[in-house]
Amino acid sequence: MTDGVASVVIGLLLAITTGLLASESQSLLTGEGVQPEVRASLRRLAEAEPGVVRLNELPTMHFGPRDVLVALSLDFEDKQPASAIEQTVSRLEQRIKTAHPDATRVFVEAQSFEASRRAAIPQSSCP
Repeated sequence: MTDGVASVVIGLLLAITTGLLASESQSLLTGEGVQPEVRASLRRLAEAEPGVVRLNELPTMHFGPRDVLVALSLDFEDKQPASAIEQTVSRLEQRIKTAHPDATRVFVEAQSFEASRRAAIPQSSCP
């Protein structure tokens, strides 16, 4: 009798563990974004950079438990030379990777706010 009960209990524990592991794996497989506090930190880092007018977009995606993609679309001051923007992007990438070691892939796009909004609006198909 006790062997049967023990077998059922072990089976239930294995089923619960399987369910929890499947749930966590599913969220990683479908590209779960970072936690809200990490997202807020990324926003603060980007907006603190000199020459950045605004953060247009901030998509993030987990590729694994310690592998996060961060993609920023930033609007820079129009009068900045390309060399200044390059320095800002390099500095920002380094600051993000230092503050968030899981951010292994950081991409920065320089795009005006208006262009970012136009790109977000689906274009009607032409006949």
